[in-house]
Amino acid sequence: MGGLSIGKCALLAGIISFATGNDSNFRLPSSTFPARNERPVLSNGNLGFEVFGDSVFLNGVYNGLRSQSKRARIPNYANYQFEHCANPQLNPPNCAYQLDMQYGRFRTVYNDPGRRFRVTHDVYAHRYFTHSIVNRFRLEKLTADQNELSIQIQLNQGAGSGDINFRDPERFTNREDLFWVHCGRTNQVEEPMHQNEGSEVCVFHSDVPQKLTVPSDRTSQEILLYATFARDRATAMMEMVSLTVVNPEQHHLTQMEADWSQYGITVEGNDELDRAIKASTFQLFSNIAPRQSHYILIRYMYGLSSSGIGGDDFNGHIFYDNDLWIIPTILLFNPEEARRLLFYRTRTFNTVLSQNAVEQGHSGWRFPRASGFTGIELSQSDTEARLEHHTTADVAFALRQYLYATDDLSWFQINVCRIAYQTALFWKNRVHYNSNSDKYDIRHVTGPDTTHSNVTNNAFTNMVAAHNLFLGEFAGCMCQSSLGLRNEEWKELVLVAKSISMPYDAVNDYHPQFEGYSRGSPVGQADAVMLNFPLGMDMDSTTKHNDLDFYSRSVGVNSRATTWPMYTIGWLDLDEPDRAAAEFQRTYQRFMNPPFYVWQEWSSPGSGASNFITGASGLLQTILNGYAGVRLADGKMTLKPRLPPGTTQLFIPEIHYMGLKFTLSIHGTGFNVMFTVTPDAPTSSLKIIIDGSESQPCTCMHAGRETIVIEYTRQQSVPNDCKLQPTTVNMRLADQGAATSILASPMVFLALLPAALFSRWF
Repeated sequence: MGGLSIGKCALLAGIISFATGNDSNFRLPSSTFPARNERPVLSNGNLGFEVFGDSVFLNGVYNGLRSQSKRARIPNYANYQFEHCANPQLNPPNCAYQLDMQYGRFRTVYNDPGRRFRVTHDVYAHRYFTHSIVNRFRLEKLTADQNELSIQIQLNQGAGSGDINFRDPERFTNREDLFWVHCGRTNQVEEPMHQNEGSEVCVFHSDVPQKLTVPSDRTSQEILLYATFARDRATAMMEMVSLTVVNPEQHHLTQMEADWSQYGITVEGNDELDRAIKASTFQLFSNIAPRQSHYILIRYMYGLSSSGIGGDDFNGHIFYDNDLWIIPTILLFNPEEARRLLFYRTRTFNTVLSQNAVEQGHSGWRFPRASGFTGIELSQSDTEARLEHHTTADVAFALRQYLYATDDLSWFQINVCRIAYQTALFWKNRVHYNSNSDKYDIRHVTGPDTTHSNVTNNAFTNMVAAHNLFLGEFAGCMCQSSLGLRNEEWKELVLVAKSISMPYDAVNDYHPQFEGYSRGSPVGQADAVMLNFPLGMDMDSTTKHNDLDFYSRSVGVNSRATTWPMYTIGWLDLDEPDRAAAEFQRTYQRFMNPPFYVWQEWSSPGSGASNFITGASGLLQTILNGYAGVRLADGKMTLKPRLPPGTTQLFIPEIHYMGLKFTLSIHGTGFNVMFTVTPDAPTSSLKIIIDGSESQPCTCMHAGRETIVIEYTRQQSVPNDCKLQPTTVNMRLADQGAATSILASPMVFLALLPAALFSRWF
């Protein structure tokens, strides 16, 4: 191991230039406008819309009471079109389309069949002015004709909104430009106890010009048309005024360059995979607030729905996908933005989480299966709400991952302690003591595989619940004083966690998906496979192999996009690259719709949600956690880099850990890694080990062949010398030497009583 030579430094600089340069794989063309589930969505972390669709959605703006809540539709006052290519869904002749992911815009080009003129129309969600959508029209003469040339422009905003009661439109003039103003309020609150009134929505948009004209003495003319969508009039107006006094296109392009320099994973040697990665990256980071923006308020940060901000699949609600798939991916690129997304979970009113649990006969706090503005349970099916409780532990798992990556203890104490402890109490209350096994069962649950509902001891649910209990024990220890706890209260959480049952078939050496699972029965997705990744359960390699091999043959034909990433990662963990490569093809090829590589939820054509950013995040996890081999644990990040199939190079521009930032380039003979020590990095607490050779953190470059390990030793003192223990399960209480005390505990007895009553409801 050692620093790179000048030649290798130049090579790495060239790789960085390639990854962020003008690459044709960023641009996806089409001669026709695609069908509904193949149309791209443009977003900017605050608003989103389907290209040429009649709706715009704002993050966090919902309408409807409780289970009727859905993302509030705003008419698309930015849907400007020109006459020759208007109504693109009808595929007018001579119109061509392109999704330019590098610059974050959708382009329509009309070439006059007589070769007299060309029209170019770009539309994009602005990445700096995050309440704004910009349309740019350019009309060019292609001949020496001296006559005046004009085209008609129209606004197709669609029908009025049934979700927002807009007042009469107003006129607004700025610098002699005329704009129209539409303001109103959502018709119905989500929950009167927690929301006093509907959400305010205000839209400013350019007056529609009748035509765009090139004078007789010019060869081209262009016009910019704006629309701003905000939660109050002042913000919408401020952004509109700002757009008219600066160069908005330059601000947008600057931020897009910054986004790609941060998120822009690139592969060489496999253009199809490179386009798939770029499309997935674009669809994911478009839903995340940029590092710099004109106007972002923390109170407006919400979790991400599985169809992103710009879609209304799932009613725009937030599910466990946000915590298990999306946030862990963003965490490696941008820990600060991951924390902002976690704010949606940590800001939720305590009374709401308590209410969610009490409504189902439990104590502690329960996160809802589906949530929107207030954090109450919004599932339309009461059965789903009662059974899919793994969401609560999935949130705690995301909080745990953030702590692994940052060791931000002050944030943990202020924002997380109470949530971690109270959700752990929910599981302590939820478990059921089984005297035959001397362990704890979790009954009446549905795991991520919703095709098997109301089961006992779902493998995924039990493991992630144990993670939650261990995190709760750490929170109870860290915040014992502020939470008003006695030692035995938080220590009992780990005793329960260690004795949670884990289904295991010793004859076949594999994990049944749940207790009573019939070997060979089809599954929607393999919850048991996720025990390895992301849950990190310690198991024999033969068991891991058998889990992967068996369930890969048991998944139904129409699988969910979150199914196959875990198989690829699992086979890579077992150093079986050929098996990993076979599963890797399934990870994305059947889920990305041409021509614009738009993700869909299910593998059957046109099935499930469109713009399924959960699937996009799954592919990126396959790259980051599979082929780059990134793993987070308490006090350690490890990487085992290798190349994806059919590639000659994999480039990852940024990975963050404990204030260190590094760039990773993987090639045929090993890897190059360039570290940058940020001002926040605790250098005295960090140690870098590459292929077994140790060095101190530095802004420097190294080469290696096998592994990267970054070790972190906490220097600051913590209350009670608290430590976050590794999660273990499936121990008999008697083997813990604590059976008598825990069963005798009045708290545990009272916790078990509601669980027993709960079991009678089914």
